[in-house]
Amino acid sequence: MAIAKDHCLSDDLELHHLKPGAEEPMIYNRPQGDCWVIYAPWMDGKDGSTLRSSRVILVSKKSGEILYDGSANDEG
Repeated sequence: MAIAKDHCLSDDLELHHLKPGAEEPMIYNRPQGDCWVIYAPWMDGKDGSTLRSSRVILVSKKSGEILYDGSANDEG
């Protein structure tokens, strides 16, 4: 979670990680490797005021590198 907060440049975020056994988001061309799946706000001031997909951040469990930051493809 700390890596994702640093990536978003905010300590004031409410982040949620995917619970073990939960269905993972359908990410096209998903990076390979074992990752933590974290749901985060978009940080563009439009959260809650527009219909759009969730933001997902994938963090490598091995290196701590951000492998993906984008759409969860769950809009609608």
